[in-house]
Amino acid sequence: ESLFSKMFDLSRGAFFSLAGKEEVRTEPLTISSLVPLALRTLPRAIATQLVGAHLTNMAEFWLRHPLPSIAANEHSYMPQGSNLSVSRGFTSVPLNWLLWRGLNHHGFTEIASQLAESTVQMVADEGLREFYDADTGDGAGARSFGWSALALDMTR
Repeated sequence: ESLFSKMFDLSRGAFFSLAGKEEVRTEPLTISSLVPLALRTLPRAIATQLVGAHLTNMAEFWLRHPLPSIAANEHSYMPQGSNLSVSRGFTSVPLNWLLWRGLNHHGFTEIASQLAESTVQMVADEGLREFYDADTGDGAGARSFGWSALALDMTR
């Protein structure tokens, strides 16, 4: 109930994180805005809105190597930062896996399949990396990053 009453912005059709004791809603549209797709109890109308308005939006998250950690049309999107502490917009296999599962559960199987194909190809090309550049697919961060092996689960 709190997720919907406090974090869902009806006018923007997405969820937003809360900051501080005051629970101030943050502004940037991030991958966290889509993570509720992983909830089996998410109402179909909200799942459809998240997928149609944001996840598959080529100006936001549906980039060449989806899904970046922040929407590409946000002013702070910067996937090729000089180091990971300033990079904003990298793609993470564990987050793709989580959203892939949610997409499949909510019946968006074609989109889930496209996400899986892109993720698996990115890992095949660059190896098990901590992050990937959402524009180029270049691997970044730790090498032999075990969590990126979740891409194997996406091949089924």
